[in-house]
Amino acid sequence: MSRTFANGPYTGSFSIQGKRREMFLEINYHRDSSSLSGKGTDDFGDFTISGEFNQKPPYAVKMQRTDATGKMEMDGFRDASGGVFGNWKGSMGSGDFSMKPADKESAVYKKFVTQQMESKIDQLKNLGFEDWLCTQALEENNNDVDRAIDWITRQTSAAAGGVGSSKGESSESSVDSDAVATLMGMGFSKEQAQQALSACNNDVTQAVDLLFSQ
Repeated sequence: MSRTFANGPYTGSFSIQGKRREMFLEINYHRDSSSLSGKGTDDFGDFTISGEFNQKPPYAVKMQRTDATGKMEMDGFRDASGGVFGNWKGSMGSGDFSMKPADKESAVYKKFVTQQMESKIDQLKNLGFEDWLCTQALEENNNDVDRAIDWITRQTSAAAGGVGSSKGESSESSVDSDAVATLMGMGFSKEQAQQALSACNNDVTQAVDLLFSQ
């Protein structure tokens, strides 16, 4: 009898120096190679995961947690519920660990999601984009940073008038004429104003930020 390894988020904990530390992992199982890959975070920071899963009894799981401080070797077994338990050893010492498919309503899951979003927003902000634009870009692109950057680039190009006339015509009917006049009064062209306001839901302040961020 074989078992598979569920892809997705996992929550868990590990013991270290007499205390238990929470961890969150996003793991992908590659069935063809029986390999595992992913990433996670815990009280010590972000880390990557690599390893392998044996689909036959006793369903052994071997993972390596790697971060800036070193590596943690995690050897365990998958149980019938889909959870994994075992022992670890590494540069920080040794102990036991356990993890299970994440309950998306749990506090540790919500904490991880918030941390990941903040980290991605910071990545985009470091490229010079405004906070609101980073958030909107990630929301529009399923929290994918690379796609968010492409989306921002398209928006700023549109705001600069780098689109065809058909786009401009559709934008003209959906933007606030007073807002367009306000931006034109600041020296922007009508087309720039229309594209920026269309991208920013007629928010003049955000449109100005968008136009100046190009």
